[in-house]
Amino acid sequence: MSLFKSAINKYNLSGVAIALSFVLPNTTFAAEVPSAEEDIEVVVVVGSRAEPRSIHESSVPVDVFDENDIIQSGSLSGEMSQVLHNLVPSFNFPRQSNSDTADLVRPAQLRGLSPDQTLVLVNGKRRHTTAILNTGGKTGRGSAPVDLNTIPMSAIKRIEVLRDGAAAQYGSDAIAGVINIVLKDNNEGGLFSATYGEHNTDFEPTDESITDGETVLVTGNMGFSTGDGFVNVSAQYRTRNATNRAGFDQVPGWEMDPEWSWSGDSFDAAVGNKNYKVGDPEDKGYSLFVNWEQQLTDDLNLYGFANTSNREATGSNFYRYPYNTWNNVPEVYPNGYLPENVGETTDNSLVLGVTGGNDWQWDLSANYGSSEFNLDVENSINASMGVDSPTNFHIGDFEYEQMLLNFDVVKLANLGNIPVTIALGAEYRNETYQTSSGSEASYAIGPFIAAAGSQGIQGLRPEDAVDVDRDAMAVYLDTEFEVTDALTLATAVRYEDYSDFGDTLNSKLSLRYAVTDNIALRGAASTGFRAPSLIQNSYQATSTDFGDNGELSTFAILPATDELAMSLGAESLNPEESENYSVGFSGNWDFGLNVTLDFYRIDIDDRITLSEGVFADENGTPIAELPGAGDHPGIQGAQFFGNNVDTRTEGFDLVVQYNWNNFDFSVAYNANDTEITNDGTTNVEEINTLETAAPDNKLIFSTNWQSGNWAAMLRATQYGETKRVFDFGGGYEPEQTYGSNMTVDFDLQYAFNNGITFAVGANNLLDEYPDESIDDIAYFGNLPYDVIPPVGMNGRYIYSRLSYKF
Repeated sequence: MSLFKSAINKYNLSGVAIALSFVLPNTTFAAEVPSAEEDIEVVVVVGSRAEPRSIHESSVPVDVFDENDIIQSGSLSGEMSQVLHNLVPSFNFPRQSNSDTADLVRPAQLRGLSPDQTLVLVNGKRRHTTAILNTGGKTGRGSAPVDLNTIPMSAIKRIEVLRDGAAAQYGSDAIAGVINIVLKDNNEGGLFSATYGEHNTDFEPTDESITDGETVLVTGNMGFSTGDGFVNVSAQYRTRNATNRAGFDQVPGWEMDPEWSWSGDSFDAAVGNKNYKVGDPEDKGYSLFVNWEQQLTDDLNLYGFANTSNREATGSNFYRYPYNTWNNVPEVYPNGYLPENVGETTDNSLVLGVTGGNDWQWDLSANYGSSEFNLDVENSINASMGVDSPTNFHIGDFEYEQMLLNFDVVKLANLGNIPVTIALGAEYRNETYQTSSGSEASYAIGPFIAAAGSQGIQGLRPEDAVDVDRDAMAVYLDTEFEVTDALTLATAVRYEDYSDFGDTLNSKLSLRYAVTDNIALRGAASTGFRAPSLIQNSYQATSTDFGDNGELSTFAILPATDELAMSLGAESLNPEESENYSVGFSGNWDFGLNVTLDFYRIDIDDRITLSEGVFADENGTPIAELPGAGDHPGIQGAQFFGNNVDTRTEGFDLVVQYNWNNFDFSVAYNANDTEITNDGTTNVEEINTLETAAPDNKLIFSTNWQSGNWAAMLRATQYGETKRVFDFGGGYEPEQTYGSNMTVDFDLQYAFNNGITFAVGANNLLDEYPDESIDDIAYFGNLPYDVIPPVGMNGRYIYSRLSYKF
């Protein structure tokens, strides 16, 4: 009990204590509550290869959200990442803006760790990552995570979130945990739904009432019987208009520097305008998913699932001013211009498998996934080419493919009088990554002394194009012992060997002890790893700009194995290695109460981060004189990935659920703290990204009610503090801590007797915004709100939904 009290003091849990006072039951209600067997015991498959267990019986913490939770989540425009952000206290999905490709493929994080340190499964099978490396965003800088928003909400039966390290069970990336998306498998009936929503908000920085972000979301799901099997088909289409939360421009003083500005012209026309765009990008897209299974004999089944998705989005860059002849050609853009990144992403996947056996249950599967990303910039210019420059540019093409072969077997046996589940298997994985160059004008250096390459983002050069692949082999052994009726002990060992960096061996031990029929203690200890992604190993990009004294300066991101990068101190990337520890308890009572409390610590060594700019080797020898410089003519500076940082993350998760009559109450709380434990970086922005950019705590209190044809959801979410730090050079490092915020969401629906349901709802009903940014961060009034506070900057979102279930 003293440990819990100290946690309350350390993590400022007064809000949790107040919420629990409303949720924890009075025992006089016990006779009126439906049994927990009916209402709370949710069966999960992630976290163990033994028979599926209830949440209470699991030796590791798992959150489970069903179809109704997803529908009532109040997510914006059908985004899976937003669904998880609304439902999972340890999940963070900031809506980044003006962040290059991070606007278009937005990363999310679990327990404040990197987005690529969470493994994503679909029906228990590894999901492929995106082809885009996030180099411009704040959250997950340097990562290439799974794009969760390619999966249609209508295809999902439930989402299982394993909040524990599981690399020894499932392989690379599962340091923070595992998200398993279970697809619908009904063989009849279906559901069609149409939702319209928009932001309707009062925006104080410009004293405006704004309506924007109009969103149309259409989804469908149907199941078909094939005799001894099923085919389940899901589809989703959405279109969303952009939002804009820019402030009135005060114009930076250096824009008026006569060295770059037309003599005699004034910037008065730009002052006081809303010249920037800050918020969600315009996007539209579709996704399709098919899940099927067919029984061939009593002991043999075929199964498979496949999907395709396509999404196009337009994100904004910084505004270029009318009279600045450094990055503008005023004859082309007399009123200035705002470059826009236009990205099109296409995802495809196919899994085919066969299961069988009697004594030994086996599963043989093939898994293919691909991500393609085509990037353009429009409304831009290459100022060094003058009036001959095009205004639209192709930046490059990116493609990542993954192919897996898995063979898994499971046997239920007895070791003496002890029941034991034995699971073992092997995996082969092949990955390929390709990039191709952009249009020549997107990186060309023209005849005029002005900014070279396309403004907003420069294209890949022919020498930047890569075509690489790698292989990995893995074998594993899992065992789970029912030592006594009260004690369950599980072990896992996994060995993996990669063609590009070598091998790794990881293990896990977990146990659960039932103190009574209602209360159990549990704990786990494991080692884990995340292999450096093939994209981190291989990505290369080059850009040219004017440096001091008006001289051209070329800068590149180089692979760590590039000869020039190694001359500058780079080393071949090794896997990130982790040690995970958790301890907690779960309680499940037949009057409708379920409580779990889990403390955790995650130590990660050799985290991969992008280095600061390097302009000479350790002896001061300039880049031009180093080995490998001939392969990169004109480069004055470079960055590369390295195993630079060690961190420790500590925190705990508290989940309380209580069912009473027609009400389901839930309180979920996460407290999380990450600190760097070595001197691997002195970059204040990188330290900020790893330690304090994610909220330090998050509390979700929700109530669901149903009576007759009516149903309602009310949710209040309290977000903890976040911090933003910039390094503008010369010791100018402004920082700001953004305070906590609370948002309120609701969803009210009425189901007619003919299968039609109508609903209305709101996300951020009270129209909350984060703290306004200080002048040093607001960029001359243009960016009144920062992107990292999890409450977002779009304000209230209201919607209506019409659905038909048959």
